[in-house]
Amino acid sequence: MKELAAKTGIEPRTVTGYEAGEYLPSEDVAKKLARTLGFPLSFFLSDDLDIPREEGVSFRSMSKMTARQRDGAIAAGAIAFLMSDWLDTEFDLPVSAVPDMREDTPQSAAAGLRDFWGLGNRSIKNMVHLLELRGGASFP
Repeated sequence: MKELAAKTGIEPRTVTGYEAGEYLPSEDVAKKLARTLGFPLSFFLSDDLDIPREEGVSFRSMSKMTARQRDGAIAAGAIAFLMSDWLDTEFDLPVSAVPDMREDTPQSAAAGLRDFWGLGNRSIKNMVHLLELRGGASFP
Protein backbone atom coordinates (compact mmCIF):
# COMPACT_ATOMS: atom_id res chain seq x y z
CA MET A 1 0.00 0.00 0.00
CA LYS A 2 2.97 2.28 0.62
CA GLU A 3 4.10 1.77 -2.97
CA LEU A 4 0.61 2.53 -4.30
CA ALA A 5 0.44 5.67 -2.15
CA ALA A 6 3.80 6.84 -3.51
CA LYS A 7 2.82 6.17 -7.13
CA THR A 8 -0.50 8.01 -6.82
CA GLY A 9 0.55 10.83 -4.51
CA ILE A 10 -2.04 9.77 -1.93
CA GLU A 11 -1.20 9.61 1.78
CA PRO A 12 -0.41 6.02 2.88
CA ARG A 13 -2.98 6.26 5.70
CA THR A 14 -5.63 7.26 3.18
CA VAL A 15 -4.85 4.25 0.98
CA THR A 16 -5.04 2.04 4.08
CA GLY A 17 -8.44 3.54 4.88
CA TYR A 18 -9.71 2.79 1.37
CA GLU A 19 -8.44 -0.79 1.61
CA ALA A 20 -10.04 -1.29 5.03
CA GLY A 21 -13.36 0.10 3.79
CA GLU A 22 -13.30 2.95 6.28
CA TYR A 23 -14.21 5.40 3.53
CA LEU A 24 -14.53 5.60 -0.24
CA PRO A 25 -12.28 7.54 -2.59
CA SER A 26 -13.69 10.38 -4.64
CA GLU A 27 -14.34 9.66 -8.31
CA ASP A 28 -11.11 11.43 -9.35
CA VAL A 29 -9.05 9.48 -6.82
CA ALA A 30 -10.73 6.20 -7.84
CA LYS A 31 -9.81 6.90 -11.47
CA LYS A 32 -6.21 7.63 -10.46
CA LEU A 33 -6.02 4.38 -8.48
CA ALA A 34 -7.51 2.39 -11.36
CA ARG A 35 -5.05 3.93 -13.84
CA THR A 36 -2.08 3.26 -11.58
CA LEU A 37 -3.11 -0.34 -10.91
CA GLY A 38 -3.96 -1.04 -14.56
CA PHE A 39 -7.56 -2.08 -13.98
CA PRO A 40 -10.77 -0.57 -15.33
CA LEU A 41 -12.63 1.63 -12.89
CA SER A 42 -15.62 -0.75 -13.04
CA PHE A 43 -13.46 -3.44 -11.39
CA PHE A 44 -13.31 -1.33 -8.22
CA LEU A 45 -16.95 -0.31 -8.27
CA SER A 46 -18.38 -3.83 -8.47
CA ASP A 47 -19.82 -5.79 -5.55
CA ASP A 48 -17.44 -7.32 -3.01
CA LEU A 49 -16.02 -10.70 -3.93
CA ASP A 50 -16.65 -13.87 -1.97
CA ILE A 51 -13.18 -14.56 -0.58
CA PRO A 52 -12.29 -18.26 -0.12
CA ARG A 53 -11.91 -19.25 3.52
CA GLU A 54 -8.28 -19.63 4.58
CA GLU A 55 -8.92 -23.12 6.00
CA GLY A 56 -10.28 -24.21 2.62
CA VAL A 57 -7.07 -23.27 0.81
CA SER A 58 -4.00 -25.47 0.66
CA PHE A 59 -0.46 -24.16 0.26
CA ARG A 60 2.65 -26.29 -0.17
CA SER A 61 4.79 -24.45 2.37
CA MET A 62 3.11 -22.00 4.71
CA SER A 63 6.36 -21.53 6.68
CA LYS A 64 8.05 -19.94 3.66
CA MET A 65 5.07 -17.75 2.76
CA THR A 66 4.48 -14.28 4.12
CA ALA A 67 1.02 -13.16 5.20
CA ARG A 68 1.03 -10.78 2.23
CA GLN A 69 1.74 -13.63 -0.20
CA ARG A 70 -0.93 -15.83 1.41
CA ASP A 71 -3.56 -13.07 1.31
CA GLY A 72 -2.62 -12.21 -2.28
CA ALA A 73 -3.01 -15.82 -3.36
CA ILE A 74 -6.40 -16.12 -1.65
CA ALA A 75 -7.56 -12.86 -3.27
CA ALA A 76 -6.38 -14.14 -6.65
CA GLY A 77 -8.50 -17.23 -6.03
CA ALA A 78 -11.54 -15.03 -5.46
CA ILE A 79 -10.89 -13.29 -8.77
CA ALA A 80 -10.51 -16.70 -10.43
CA PHE A 81 -14.00 -17.65 -9.19
CA LEU A 82 -15.31 -14.38 -10.63
CA MET A 83 -13.62 -15.15 -13.95
CA SER A 84 -15.09 -18.64 -13.93
CA ASP A 85 -18.58 -17.24 -13.41
CA TRP A 86 -18.07 -14.87 -16.35
CA LEU A 87 -16.81 -17.68 -18.59
CA ASP A 88 -19.87 -19.75 -17.69
CA THR A 89 -22.17 -16.94 -18.85
CA GLU A 90 -20.26 -16.24 -22.07
CA PHE A 91 -19.44 -19.76 -23.30
CA ASP A 92 -21.15 -23.13 -23.53
CA LEU A 93 -18.69 -25.13 -21.43
CA PRO A 94 -18.90 -28.87 -20.80
CA VAL A 95 -20.69 -29.99 -17.66
CA SER A 96 -18.30 -30.47 -14.78
CA ALA A 97 -17.79 -33.85 -13.19
CA VAL A 98 -16.07 -32.18 -10.24
CA PRO A 99 -18.30 -32.07 -7.16
CA ASP A 100 -18.43 -28.89 -5.10
CA MET A 101 -16.21 -29.58 -2.10
CA ARG A 102 -15.42 -26.02 -1.07
CA GLU A 103 -16.71 -26.68 2.45
CA ASP A 104 -14.36 -29.66 2.90
CA THR A 105 -10.81 -29.56 4.15
CA PRO A 106 -8.25 -30.08 1.37
CA GLN A 107 -7.51 -33.58 2.65
CA SER A 108 -11.15 -34.70 2.80
CA ALA A 109 -11.87 -33.09 -0.58
CA ALA A 110 -8.95 -34.99 -2.16
CA ALA A 111 -10.12 -38.29 -0.65
CA GLY A 112 -13.74 -37.59 -1.60
CA LEU A 113 -12.84 -36.72 -5.18
CA ARG A 114 -10.69 -39.84 -5.54
CA ASP A 115 -13.67 -41.87 -4.31
CA PHE A 116 -16.16 -39.98 -6.54
CA TRP A 117 -13.99 -40.65 -9.62
CA GLY A 118 -13.10 -44.20 -8.57
CA LEU A 119 -9.36 -43.52 -8.63
CA GLY A 120 -8.36 -45.48 -5.55
CA ASN A 121 -4.96 -44.58 -4.18
CA ARG A 122 -2.87 -44.99 -7.32
CA SER A 123 -0.75 -42.05 -8.43
CA ILE A 124 -2.11 -39.56 -10.93
CA LYS A 125 0.31 -39.25 -13.83
CA ASN A 126 -1.11 -36.06 -15.36
CA MET A 127 -3.54 -34.03 -13.26
CA VAL A 128 -4.24 -31.54 -16.06
CA HIS A 129 -5.34 -34.30 -18.44
CA LEU A 130 -7.45 -35.90 -15.74
CA LEU A 131 -9.22 -32.61 -15.03
CA GLU A 132 -9.80 -32.01 -18.74
CA LEU A 133 -11.39 -35.46 -19.06
CA ARG A 134 -13.63 -34.84 -16.04
CA GLY A 135 -14.80 -31.35 -17.02
CA GLY A 136 -12.41 -29.62 -14.66
CA ALA A 137 -12.35 -26.52 -16.87
CA SER A 138 -15.87 -25.78 -15.63
CA PHE A 139 -16.09 -25.92 -11.84
CA PRO A 140 -19.44 -25.44 -10.09
